[in-house]
Amino acid sequence: MSLCTDQDKFNDAFYKALKNARKKDEKNSTGVVVVYAIIHMVFLIWGVMLAFHQPREQRIMHITLAAVFSPVYVLAYYLNMF
Repeated sequence: MSLCTDQDKFNDAFYKALKNARKKDEKNSTGVVVVYAIIHMVFLIWGVMLAFHQPREQRIMHITLAAVFSPVYVLAYYLNMF
């Protein structure tokens, strides 16, 4: 015994379930995305500030690296001190 009598009803039910699941996931993920964006922005600003303290000849390269790889750049900067 099947729950749906034919393939069209099954497709409609599956589509509605998928649509409802996406709505539920969008509501849950909004807060996570905002928190991630704030943390990433902090690392970006922190990395660029660290890059401005580099020698003038290498400053452009360091600013570019800090902008692209900000969390890794900050971590590498402080690990390089040891």
